[in-house]
Amino acid sequence: MFRVPRTKAEGIVVGALNFTETLHDSKTIVAALDQVKKLIEIAPQEVFADRGYVGKTVHEQTKIYTPKPNPNITKEQRQKHSKRAGIEPKIGHLKSDHRMNRNFLKGVVGDAINLVLAAAALNFKRVMNLWKKEAYYSWKFIYNFFVHIYWKYYAQKLKSTF
Repeated sequence: MFRVPRTKAEGIVVGALNFTETLHDSKTIVAALDQVKKLIEIAPQEVFADRGYVGKTVHEQTKIYTPKPNPNITKEQRQKHSKRAGIEPKIGHLKSDHRMNRNFLKGVVGDAINLVLAAAALNFKRVMNLWKKEAYYSWKFIYNFFVHIYWKYYAQKLKSTF
């Protein structure tokens, strides 16, 4: 069993915890919050858990929210709670794309190493995709810039020869 906390806006994995036994969410969320605070040196202000979470609603400065059936829910609250559903695809990508479905490393330490490497690979893939996107737009800008200058110069040169 493992916990993978991620940021709300960017979806970057900010921690990865492996547990040897099956624990309830209320027992693992404190350890996950402590790890996030230790790694990024900032305590998260809000955490969104799924409906199965039953436990503390506040840990130090962090508020823990669970979606509850409410017909009068605001659009902003609905959007915040829908971000919780975004962790399930992340876990699916970890399992299928980053070899979490089959672990070849031995023992509890091997499980933890496999989880950390898979989370790092997921973040690295995200950064590489952002670099690729940025490089595409940069090269497109450079290409357009030089083509326009070249054609302007070339057109003037052609006019002067005729």
